[in-house]
Amino acid sequence: MSQERFNGQPIEARFADELAKARSLLNPGFLRLEAEETNVPMPVQNVIRQLTATGIWFRLSRNLKAESCADATHKRNRGLGQMGIPLHDELKTFLGQTIGPDGQEIIVMVHCRGDQDLDFDLIEKALKAKAPLERLSPDKISALGVNYGLINPFTGAETVSHDRGQMIYSPFVQVFDSDVILPPTVPPTMMTNTGDYTWAVEFDTQELIKVIFRAKVVTVTKEEFFEGARFANSRLALLTGNSPESGMSLLVKINEKIRAALGENGNFGDVSLPNVTFRSVPAMGLTMDLSQRREQVWRLIRPVIEELAKQEPDVLTIACNTTPYFTQEIAEMLDRRTTLLTTPRVTLDFLKARQISQVALIGIPYVAELEEWSAFLRPLREAGVEVEKLSPKALERINELAFAVKRSAATEANLTSLANVLRDILDREVNAQTIAIALTEISQLLPFTRRSISRGKTLIDTLDLLANAVALRLLKKPFVYSATY
Repeated sequence: MSQERFNGQPIEARFADELAKARSLLNPGFLRLEAEETNVPMPVQNVIRQLTATGIWFRLSRNLKAESCADATHKRNRGLGQMGIPLHDELKTFLGQTIGPDGQEIIVMVHCRGDQDLDFDLIEKALKAKAPLERLSPDKISALGVNYGLINPFTGAETVSHDRGQMIYSPFVQVFDSDVILPPTVPPTMMTNTGDYTWAVEFDTQELIKVIFRAKVVTVTKEEFFEGARFANSRLALLTGNSPESGMSLLVKINEKIRAALGENGNFGDVSLPNVTFRSVPAMGLTMDLSQRREQVWRLIRPVIEELAKQEPDVLTIACNTTPYFTQEIAEMLDRRTTLLTTPRVTLDFLKARQISQVALIGIPYVAELEEWSAFLRPLREAGVEVEKLSPKALERINELAFAVKRSAATEANLTSLANVLRDILDREVNAQTIAIALTEISQLLPFTRRSISRGKTLIDTLDLLANAVALRLLKKPFVYSATY
């Protein structure tokens, strides 16, 4: 790094530019200040100086007074249209003291994500400490000129010239938990205070650690201790093609359920949603003739499964009720860390959770007749669920509707046909109170129906059940089913 790292601009000129930007943040109306601010606080200026000198990207912001990580997470402003940030994006800093390996007292600053808990044994091991690590006393903290809630990696530090360029030299031993360099969210940055309760700074943690002289990066937090979900680490592979719109519909449903599960305070818009690999394979449409084309279908979708498996997604799901016929073959191709979620699996989970022992299945013959080609056959039979079968005439009408939707999507004619088919089936064909819709073409039509079509029965949309299960799996939450019409 050099003084002309960015666009040939000297350090002092960059500092002046950033200080001018900071002055534009003075006297924000939402703070309702009793006295007018006339200048940027010196602790904030020191942070600006350190970051501009080392060439680290950063962004300053103002917030309501925040005195802790938990408090700050609701008040930080990243400028992305949402007030507040996930707790794991707030940098938590502990200031303590111990005896180093040379027998001298050392003051150590330990940083981790706001949703994690420090493990003192691990810290002492990393420092080769000869005495237990203790929190720095209030008197010693005050002697440093700071208060609780105002400690950060820049506290007491200054920039110095080094053969590696400008570096941040801290009077404390700085230890960063290894998890802070793994970006679990988008954007891959963190925030902390700037030595002032109403000023915050956003920065790239990996880049910051590189310029802090002798900073240590080790694991110093308790294993598996964190709250909430971390989305960018959640990777979804979604396979569709029978029909392609079913995958589009499923993804919309997944995102809706993630937003609903997060609630108003936990939903940060786009950055709260998972990374998705979406593959539409038209060959999946051949499963409509599965008994005659099994080998053709598998030969065409297997390479796609192999490609998706190499990405090691957290969840692989299939927007189809017939393709899960290949569940065993697909599962054998996946890494043990990947969860395969299909409509038959989540439908069974729903029925068991609700203690439903009888159901009618609406789908094409390969699904609803529960013969060897149906992926629903084995799970429902093993669970002892009684499936009320439809007449050949009803199955024929459903099959015709499926192909009509494939050709022309949600037209008025198809919506009318759906209403008529369901009316006749529910009134004349089945006695079961619970009806499972196991046809993605009908799933696509359901949101467009303008009146109740349940005829007093409970309709379950298997695609909606699947969206619910995928969303909650990505959020690492237990399944809670409510997908009825």
